[in-house]
Amino acid sequence: RGAAPAVKFNHRTRHNGRRRVSLRSARAMSSDALNALELDEERFVSLLGSLIGESQHLQNTGVGTAFVPKEDLAIRHVLEVLKPYRVENGGVLEVEHITYTEGRGNLIVKYPGSGGADEQLTFA
Repeated sequence: RGAAPAVKFNHRTRHNGRRRVSLRSARAMSSDALNALELDEERFVSLLGSLIGESQHLQNTGVGTAFVPKEDLAIRHVLEVLKPYRVENGGVLEVEHITYTEGRGNLIVKYPGSGGADEQLTFA
């Protein structure tokens, strides 16, 4: 058998590197953080309008068709909105635009946390 893990988790508590936090308490803290967020409706509607404006170029009509979606057209709008929050502009977001096929890019946005890899939140 290998060595025991450095940190043990159970269904009731989670170790955050400094102290044990109950999952109920962690959920309450997360809920408080989410409730504190405010939606900038004008910026959101503007971005949404830009993305909808690209929808004709984003539809995938199936394998073997002549039409190939161009996700980079949508990504450029998101990149523009995220610009002030990027690390290179003094922000905290690590933003990477990856393209394996011309026009069909992916956008990876990382918001570094203070916890370890087991405390990451991912949206796909």
